[in-house]
Amino acid sequence: MVEERADLKSSNLGRTGGFSVAIWQLRVPRPSKTRGNQVGETKNWDVLRVMDHVSVPDRLYPEDAIEPLHGFLLDGVPQLLSLPGTHRLMPVEITNADRVIFPDDGITKGDVVAYYALVADRMLPFITGRALTVERFPRGIGAKGFMQKNAPDHYPENIIGRHEVPKEEGGTTVYPVVDSADGIVYFANLGVITFHVPPALVDDELHPDWAVWDLDPPIGRVDLVRESASLLRSVLEAHEIPTVVLASGSKGYHLRTRLEPSLTGDEVAGIARGTAALAAAAHPDMMTLAFRKTRRGDRVFIDWLRNAAYSTSVAPWSLRPRPGAPAAIPLSWEEVGSVEPDGIGLRSIRERLASDPWAETAPVDLTPAVEAVEQSLSDAGIVLEPFDRFRS
Repeated sequence: MVEERADLKSSNLGRTGGFSVAIWQLRVPRPSKTRGNQVGETKNWDVLRVMDHVSVPDRLYPEDAIEPLHGFLLDGVPQLLSLPGTHRLMPVEITNADRVIFPDDGITKGDVVAYYALVADRMLPFITGRALTVERFPRGIGAKGFMQKNAPDHYPENIIGRHEVPKEEGGTTVYPVVDSADGIVYFANLGVITFHVPPALVDDELHPDWAVWDLDPPIGRVDLVRESASLLRSVLEAHEIPTVVLASGSKGYHLRTRLEPSLTGDEVAGIARGTAALAAAAHPDMMTLAFRKTRRGDRVFIDWLRNAAYSTSVAPWSLRPRPGAPAAIPLSWEEVGSVEPDGIGLRSIRERLASDPWAETAPVDLTPAVEAVEQSLSDAGIVLEPFDRFRS
């Protein structure tokens, strides 16, 4: 029970058909944690809850809502956050929703949760069934964050799955696995800003279903990374490897190819490295495979290493821990010339949900590319030595 309630006018909330998602401010009595209070005394805690309901003219908000969350892209005007399709969120309690996570922008934890609730259905195809590595900033990006791979025992099993992987030095890593919007929202409440994913599913660890080329330019060289993305795309297309492009939310773009899981991770990494080497050899003043930053100069580093087993890259639709809360956003190739790598984020996300530039992306079998890339490397006189990050 709540101790008070406010009368919300449905005209302020808008109306949608089917299932929707709204984030509401609730006052829920809880046992007091204040030292010295009498046993059984309660006080009000402000919490948020993601709730699902059917929109009908006289029932546009939960019965126990006091006031909706203000501030997410709405300048204080309450609205429903609608998810496409029929996916429904379980109630997930959100704590400390007013904590500022992006201090330069006034973006709160509630805003981050609302963002992930809004994009969950778009994001799920890229993270479902994968061993996740998450980047957490519980106190905001102004404080030190950390990377997390292990799923503790207290994570609810009905929301967060587990995938156990042996370590070379002994023991195991128990990765978290998410297959629902509930899991995304649960992680957002833990202070997760960014989701990182490997190229293969946990059900078929040895055969990637995505290939990734991560273009990392010198700071401020958007012009260089744009041109490099186009040139690398041409090399890939010459080997019948179609690509889509991702604004990474950071400095560069990612080129991605959706795969039939027919090749091993080593074979996919070999293709990625070989095509990157061909592009760098053709344009040595613009691109490089040099792993060490001191050897790159004013060139774009083509990071092909994202394709190794349990290496990760940013998941599409993930936020980044940078001022402005930029996000990793799928683009069309036509947009690369006008959208910067960190040009879209939390405050401008709604317009991106109107269409999906990757909707028609079909998986391809890269088996023919193995021989084709090897032949191109031979023709160009390029010999790839075993990779050593300390010498590369």
